[in-house]
Amino acid sequence: MDRSLLENLAGLMIHKGHYFARIYSCIPASKELNISSAVCLGIINGTEGGCSATELKEMSCYDKALISRMLTDMQNDGYIIRNPEDKDKQRGMRYIPSEKGKILGDMLSVEFLKISSEVSKDIPKEDLKTFYEVSCKLINNLGEYAGELESVKLEKGK
Repeated sequence: MDRSLLENLAGLMIHKGHYFARIYSCIPASKELNISSAVCLGIINGTEGGCSATELKEMSCYDKALISRMLTDMQNDGYIIRNPEDKDKQRGMRYIPSEKGKILGDMLSVEFLKISSEVSKDIPKEDLKTFYEVSCKLINNLGEYAGELESVKLEKGK
C-alpha cells in the first residue's frame, strides 16, 4: 500500500479521535463516563434485553480486554447490572442499564444522534456503512499490531 495513503489514514484516525473527544467533552453528561464507556453504555441502553460482552465487542469494535474492564467499572459504578432474567450465568451473560445508567444513556443517545446526523449529512448510507466496516477493521488491526509490539517489547526485556 502507498505510504502516503497509510499516513493519511493514520492522520484521519487521529483527527477523528481528537474531534470526537472535543465534542464529547462539551456534553454535560460526559463528566461521568469516558468516551469508550459512554459508547458501550449507549449500546447496552439501546439493545432490547441488554448485551453480552461478545455482542458489545462486535458492535463497538473495542477489544475483549477493554470491554471486560469497562463492564466491570460500569457495574461497580452502578451504570449497569447483570440481567436478572439470565438463566445461564456463565455463558452469554447479558448486561442491562441500571436506572442511573438508563438516564445517562438516554441523555448521551440524544446527543450522539444529533452529532451523528450532523456529521454524516450528504453522505450516502452505503458509504457510511463501508466506512464503518473499514474503520472497525483498521482499529482491530491497530490493536493487534500494538499487542504484537508489546509482546516483542516484553521478550526483549527478559
